[in-house]
Amino acid sequence: MPDAFENILGQPRVRDFLRTSVKGGRVTHAYLFVGPSGSNKTMAAYALAQAVICPKGPTVRAAGSAAPATRAGASCASIPTCTTTRPRA
Repeated sequence: MPDAFENILGQPRVRDFLRTSVKGGRVTHAYLFVGPSGSNKTMAAYALAQAVICPKGPTVRAAGSAAPATRAGASCASIPTCTTTRPRA
């Protein structure tokens, strides 16, 4: 299953740093995403949020089944960043 960071294109160092931080459980309380327009700052932020909120990735549930619990207490399917990695315009 692909991870949340695969859509961060053109920024391999950022992608690897965020992926390693999440996998190692070393996510800090704040990240500052800076850079020129078009450098995937928003995509990186959405990917980080998805990885932290939905550690098992997007889920598909059968009708009538209980939603999986997350650290935030909501189902991943109810969080837009968990159902898609593209930011809404």
